[in-house]
Amino acid sequence: MGLHILVLQQTNGEGPGRLLLSAAEQLSIDLHIVHCWQTAIPDPNPFDGLIILGGSPNIEEESDYPFLREEKSFIKAWLSLNRPCLGFRLGHQLLAHSLNARIGPNFQPSYGFIEGHLTSEGKQHPLFRDLKGPLTLFKSHGHVIIPPLPRQITVLATSRDSLVEAFSLKNRPHIIGVQFDNHAAHPDDLKNWTYHDNHLPNSSHLKSPDNDYLVNQATLFLHTVQKEFLLLFYNFIKMIHSGDPTVTKT
Repeated sequence: MGLHILVLQQTNGEGPGRLLLSAAEQLSIDLHIVHCWQTAIPDPNPFDGLIILGGSPNIEEESDYPFLREEKSFIKAWLSLNRPCLGFRLGHQLLAHSLNARIGPNFQPSYGFIEGHLTSEGKQHPLFRDLKGPLTLFKSHGHVIIPPLPRQITVLATSRDSLVEAFSLKNRPHIIGVQFDNHAAHPDDLKNWTYHDNHLPNSSHLKSPDNDYLVNQATLFLHTVQKEFLLLFYNFIKMIHSGDPTVTKT
């Protein structure tokens, strides 16, 4: 489709993931990956869309992760351009924070594969076109969006672990955050995360009680997660490629 998407990566061990890289290759999408902890974020003008990846930092940990300051400023600037954006986990939280949502500790950490359920708004949203619930979600976080929600936020998906598994904005459906990490739910990605999580500051909330079990679950769910993610990513690209990011389901 000839599109160029800027990808903001937060930490060394949590890159785009095999499923995102594979989906982009299948759709001939150019991903420009920026390592935020070591490289300045480029000018947004050449890019058709923005993807913000997850990562171990919490949004307030600017002393340990100084790049968060620049990233928060960039996200606000991107929102002012009104171009399509998709945030995963920390990206989801940074995006919501830029919209004046509160982010804080969840009632329990969410780590592993769970079911997600589309709301009535989610069933009509173009990101989830042709996706049947319940969705299989890979979760790895201790913080969430805290109610009450800003009025412009529309909840698209929810689960037993998180009230807001996905959101978009009223009248701006091309601005999207998802609390899950399905783009990187391949077993090889999870093996890589296990090593890097143990070498990052303040990352204890991300550790799985049984990493071997988690990798086995990733293998079990791989076909389903891969199929659902490819369709979700295709839908996001279609929103960009249409030339009308506000397109809605018919």
